[in-house]
Amino acid sequence: MSPRPFTLNDPSLLHEASLLNGEWVAAQSNKRLSLTDPGSRHVFATCPTNGPEDVDKYVETSHAAFERYRHVNPRERAKFLLKWHELITKAREDIATIVVYETGKPMAEALGEVDYALGFAWWFAGEAERVRGSIALPSVSNRRTFVIKQPIGVSAALVPWNFPVAMIVRKVAAALAAGCTMIVKPSPETPLSVMALADLALRAGLAPGVLNVITTDNEYTPSVSERLCKHPLVRKVTFTGSTRVGSIIAKHCSEGLKKVTMELGGNCPFIVFDDGNLEQAVAALMILKWRTAGQACTHANRVYVQAGIYDKFAQMMLEATQKLKVGHGTDSGTTMGPLTTERGVEKLKKLVSDAISKGGKVLCGGKQPNGPQGYFFEPTIISGMTSEMLASQEEIFGPLLGLHRFETEEEAVKMANDTSMGLASYFFTKDIDRTWRLLESLEAGMIGMNTGNSSCAESPFGGIKESGYGKEAGKDVAIEEYLISKTGTLTVEVRVCAFIWGDLLIDAAIWQHCAIFPFDGAQSRSYYRGPNPIDIGNASPSFKRIPTRSDQQILHDSSCANQLHLTKFCSRRLDAMSPSRSTRESSKRKLDSTDDDQEKRKLRNRLAQRAFRRRQAEYLRNLRDRADSGDRPQNEIIHALREENACLRRQLVDVQSKLSRVITTMQALSGSVSSVLDKPSQVASTDKVEATESPSSRQETPKDIDVDIAADDYPKLDTSTSSATHTILIQNQSSGLDDPVDIMPQTLNQGLARSDNSFPEFNHDILALESLTPHTNSLSHQLPNIWSFEYQMGLQPYVNALTSSQQFSVTLGKDWTESNSPFSDHIQVLQKLLKNRLDLIRPLFQPSPQLLYQQVLMVLSLFNSITRPDVMAWYAKTRFYHIVDLTAWQIYPCTGTLSKVHEQYRPTEVQLQQQYPRVIDWIPFPTIRNRLIRLHAANPQIDQIFCDTVSSYVVEANMADLIMGAPAVTAYIRVTDVIANIPSTTPGSDPQPSAMLPAPDADTLFSSPEYARAVFKKLDIDRGISHYKMDPAFFGTYPELYDPSVDIAAKGIPLRPDVQLRLTYPKPLDSSTFQTYRSFMDFSLYAPLSVAQGFR
Repeated sequence: MSPRPFTLNDPSLLHEASLLNGEWVAAQSNKRLSLTDPGSRHVFATCPTNGPEDVDKYVETSHAAFERYRHVNPRERAKFLLKWHELITKAREDIATIVVYETGKPMAEALGEVDYALGFAWWFAGEAERVRGSIALPSVSNRRTFVIKQPIGVSAALVPWNFPVAMIVRKVAAALAAGCTMIVKPSPETPLSVMALADLALRAGLAPGVLNVITTDNEYTPSVSERLCKHPLVRKVTFTGSTRVGSIIAKHCSEGLKKVTMELGGNCPFIVFDDGNLEQAVAALMILKWRTAGQACTHANRVYVQAGIYDKFAQMMLEATQKLKVGHGTDSGTTMGPLTTERGVEKLKKLVSDAISKGGKVLCGGKQPNGPQGYFFEPTIISGMTSEMLASQEEIFGPLLGLHRFETEEEAVKMANDTSMGLASYFFTKDIDRTWRLLESLEAGMIGMNTGNSSCAESPFGGIKESGYGKEAGKDVAIEEYLISKTGTLTVEVRVCAFIWGDLLIDAAIWQHCAIFPFDGAQSRSYYRGPNPIDIGNASPSFKRIPTRSDQQILHDSSCANQLHLTKFCSRRLDAMSPSRSTRESSKRKLDSTDDDQEKRKLRNRLAQRAFRRRQAEYLRNLRDRADSGDRPQNEIIHALREENACLRRQLVDVQSKLSRVITTMQALSGSVSSVLDKPSQVASTDKVEATESPSSRQETPKDIDVDIAADDYPKLDTSTSSATHTILIQNQSSGLDDPVDIMPQTLNQGLARSDNSFPEFNHDILALESLTPHTNSLSHQLPNIWSFEYQMGLQPYVNALTSSQQFSVTLGKDWTESNSPFSDHIQVLQKLLKNRLDLIRPLFQPSPQLLYQQVLMVLSLFNSITRPDVMAWYAKTRFYHIVDLTAWQIYPCTGTLSKVHEQYRPTEVQLQQQYPRVIDWIPFPTIRNRLIRLHAANPQIDQIFCDTVSSYVVEANMADLIMGAPAVTAYIRVTDVIANIPSTTPGSDPQPSAMLPAPDADTLFSSPEYARAVFKKLDIDRGISHYKMDPAFFGTYPELYDPSVDIAAKGIPLRPDVQLRLTYPKPLDSSTFQTYRSFMDFSLYAPLSVAQGFR
């Protein structure tokens, strides 16, 4: 094999292997086929030669992938196709280069093919969401019939070499959009371009096995294709090629009655009438005949020219053809390349010789050019063609143009239809009547009228007669080839009974829904008052009933409000039956004037019936009005909701941009003010009030919040900071554990002078690196991450977060702001309260680092004991010192506190750049923290995700060490499952005994407290998070949090109990809990202070 004659911008696109279940593999036989450059006859690559014995594994993996892929949402399929479209666009030049060396096409044509193929990827991305079923109303009233569409299954695509990119994208995109998986067998001449497309599909996110590619050579192509067609798991076959091979494929598929799409030979006619635009016809024919060296099924095979313009048209075509430049596809200026195979050259020689022997005249070409070593053949024009010549009867598939002469329209149509094929036909005329006649009379699946381009993604592609069946593009029809229709029929139980009301026959089921009378089959009666009683059901003809007031009560006691739509007809009928006011008054006067008791009874009964009808009509009118008011079509309601949602989003984005500008302005003003205040000449002397102020009270705070410690023994929380930490500026007067952080580049060991009131046990170097500080801007934290994909869960949580501003909280008398994370609200309040209390006692009693960590530990214990008792057992046994260290650093950020923070808890760049709920800081895996911030920062379910994360901590172990008789393989066990079975011990009590591992079985391992303690010790669960990993099942629930570049997912076999513990998260912060926090901190801080002062 000669050196590869080309280089790619992305060499990884070139694969000399087959694609099986996402892996690049060779054939079982290790045989390989050689790929030859048609323009030089040099071998430049090889590919596996798979045999029939290789087919089964390709089909089986594709079928397994189909069982998963068929359930992928159509929106996700569309997203994949759009991503595939994007990657193909970026790799356009590399793919075109491969096509040039596989097929011989000029580079311009190869690029054009890639662009043509991209249209199919884009089109079928839209078709994925346009699959629709149907509903039919059968003749039987109690029957409902509907049709659903489902993917057919594993599909096989047998494709030719003339358009390797367009054929693949057109077939694969349709199958994937429908929900099918596909096995592609490319032509032996062009496998590399197909492999490049498959590689891009994998990069776009296509699951392994959804697209498999099996390569082979010309010798094994028949047997491999036959095995694919006859495999029982293959449900659909699509083939593009010659009619002869297509008939063989159809026979193979008939054995399993498989669904088949055939796109076969063309032998297409091209008709030019004397009233046509000759320049337009010549331009179209130049492309339709010489592009791809004439190797396309839709190319003009027979050119029919009306006698009056025959010589002129022939001369115009000759002059245009002589301007073509034949050469290698990569050569500059090449307009026609070689044929793809040597077989094509030999066939052309045969056709030219046959035409000359039967009277044809060669106007140009007719032979191979001298010089080039490839499969070149000169563009050839032959005049005087007849129907007896082979070039008129067969598909030429090469650069040979035969000119036929005709006199009349009828003659042209007869000659054009004189073929067994019917793929496409073309004609040029300005006569509109002739245009319609030709459209209807030409026997072809595609008709080009005054154009040579009859193919695009939006229109169906396919022929009739022996050119095949089925369509490969267009709306509905192409994707339908990969779908099955499933009919569902449902019989609805309906009570078939009716009754007469006045002159109205009413269905009993409808009347019962209207809740006038409680019918139940056996008690159905004929309710009628009139001269002709009608018996319904088993009622007596003489049975009569006059509605009374109790019927009205029945109406009110029923559930007719749930059947509003059934009342409309009855209501309108009763409107007409209800008597007018004048009729009622006339009846009353008649009743008062009569003396006959029997007549009075009749009149009273009539009045009672009319009164009932009047009340009934009024009630039903109300129901009808209510039904009409809520009778908006569902699509209108959804449209209105979407418009409202879009409006709210635009308002939210506007608010965010305005607040961002306000924040920027405030920061600029703050910097200017700080630079002025820091001047020594302007430093004011301290007074009595300043001596009692805490450092935090000297920071810039909003005017409407009082943080004067001297004025209030219980200072309000500074709600301008809603994060768990604070942004503080350096002050030259002091340094220590609570020194503020300067947001400016310094090294870790650079700091300020130590002051007297600092904590003596700590290194007082100020932590002044922006890349390490956890501080965030207080105002911007209140803005939600509106670009989170979970933003679709609803606007209200984010609207609440925006409205819960500092002023709003103060107005409600609250000392905290609410966010989308109640967990974070608790953390922020506790940290702020503790910071305020430590600052408050500082002038009176010098605290120590031990006091800080002691208070943090007590505060966290209080928080978990009050809000999450189940979690307290977790932290008590696993030693939540990591959280204590993290919290202490967040309250007093300095090198001393940072040195104690575990490296896995230190903030990442994403944490420093984004706003997010503070509960995410408690997760020890940086990659999960980063992805939570990017994808779930505004998610109202963030607390649940956090608890699911913590509940998924696992520790790996050898299974043989845990369970008796188990194999020595890696297993993992969730920390919560172990701790849940260890009962709490009373302080001072004797330590509980532990059992000896291994346990008899897995059930005992989790049900016995003794074995749980043994596992706890064996796995060093209390050692901390350094050896913790994540349960892989967690990433099944939250796949977006998985980072394959980081090894945090446990390996091996999971050991789980029947019931697994899930940690809870606190309820939203309320005033009672807030007061409890304040009271506890007052007691825990002031009590030691009072005791210490008492012993002085």
